[in-house]
Amino acid sequence: MSEELSRRRFVWVTFLGAIVAMRGHGHLGVGSLVKRLPTAGRRAALIVSQILMLGTTTGSARARPTVRAGLPNEVAAVNQ
Repeated sequence: MSEELSRRRFVWVTFLGAIVAMRGHGHLGVGSLVKRLPTAGRRAALIVSQILMLGTTTGSARARPTVRAGLPNEVAAVNQ
């Protein structure tokens, strides 16, 4: 139980850190490329990057594997 609690807290701290970094524009990016773009290009790059981050986050949340009795799906299916 303690391991599960620490894992959940670690995930939440990671998400909170990502939110803080995104608000401060401190997330990973290719700044040298974006700086060379005109204002409209910078805005378009920002919108595209936000959409990609949202899609990646929601996609990984949907693809999260379920665990039965501590076993991944493939192992749990074999043991049924």
